Amino acid sequence: RRAARARRDRTLCEQHMRAGVTIVDPATTYLEPDLIIGADSVVYPNTVIGGSTVIGARVTVGPNSRISNATIGDGVQIMESVVLDSHVAAHVRIGPFAHLRQGNVVGADVQIGNFVELKNATLHAGAKAGVTRVAPERLRGEAAGVRVVLQAGPRALVAVLGAARVGPA
Repeated sequence: RRAARARRDRTLCEQHMRAGVTIVDPATTYLEPDLIIGADSVVYPNTVIGGSTVIGARVTVGPNSRISNATIGDGVQIMESVVLDSHVAAHVRIGPFAHLRQGNVVGADVQIGNFVELKNATLHAGAKAGVTRVAPERLRGEAAGVRVVLQAGPRALVAVLGAARVGPA
């Protein structure tokens, strides 16, 4: 059974490579039959792509990423992240270590940073989502915690977890 899966993965990787996709290490790239990957895309090792996924041209995926039942636009970068049942427009940067669960719609030119998790979210074009750890001495009297920033244009919504502050940046 394992040998049959390895043959199928190798065959699928070879088909995509003949179509202009660069797969850095076919031995550690796991693909399912019903997906589409656009030309000039690069898939790094330890990446799993499955379901009814459609990936545009010039996309970079991985390493260590998982994508399933997603639509990914042209020029997207997905680094060490999980994208499930979501729609991602062109020129989006995801990760590392982001997790897009089901139902997300991500507009063009969005940046989703480290450790961000989204579910049933809509991020409009140009938005930025990030999570940063803030050192206690930098919080100016607030309790130490994790600072969550969602930015769209000149205003940002900031939530400091562990402190009673949610408001504009």
